[in-house]
Amino acid sequence: MKAPFLTFVLGLVVACGACSGSGSSPTAPSQPAAPAPNLLGFTGRVSEAEPTTTVMIQGAILTIMDGLNAGKATTTDGTGFFAFSGLVRGGFTLRAEAAGYDSVNTGMTLDTPNQIMQTIRLLPTFQQILSSREDSISGGDVPCSLVLGDPCRQYSLAIHHDGIVEGTFMWEDDDTWLWFGLYRASDGSRLVESSQSRVFGLRQQFSTAVQGGQVYIVVVRWLFGARITPFSATVSRPN
Repeated sequence: MKAPFLTFVLGLVVACGACSGSGSSPTAPSQPAAPAPNLLGFTGRVSEAEPTTTVMIQGAILTIMDGLNAGKATTTDGTGFFAFSGLVRGGFTLRAEAAGYDSVNTGMTLDTPNQIMQTIRLLPTFQQILSSREDSISGGDVPCSLVLGDPCRQYSLAIHHDGIVEGTFMWEDDDTWLWFGLYRASDGSRLVESSQSRVFGLRQQFSTAVQGGQVYIVVVRWLFGARITPFSATVSRPN
């Protein structure tokens, strides 16, 4: 009479064990991984400052100085081109530097893919340059529009810094009359010219202030003479 009751009890225990399992809590669902940041990049070029902006600078170093991308750096190629990639969105200060030039800091904000920034211009470090030239001139040479059609020789000076230009001009032919002066290329205006020929014998000099960021032209002007006249000119100027 007791067997059916025992069978019932054992069946109940087995059923309840199957319902409860091991007694551990169910596993919580895993959280989705955070999305990777949207990485951006930008490109640009580095050139010299006025008046030689077409001269691109190779080997300039570009460094991000602050912000989330601080420490990233790159270098310009032979065309002055540089590129950054793998950057996060945000603002920062970009430093450009190269040997022989003053460094420049530029603030920028990176907020779109493949961003293109304006060309960074570096000013050559100031120095006073002394240069000499030997040439010759005669009445049969090509006229020069800067000096009202007289035959002339002219030599361009690309000047980046404010300063003083001083010139000394010498020749040896007593039968030739020459003038020596400095003109502004942008408008053809004359800054200075020797007051008269041969004020120091067969030598002339001038000295005048110039502004950086412009091109100037040294002019040797032929007035009259009987033959081809060799001459030499020495100019001291800011770079």
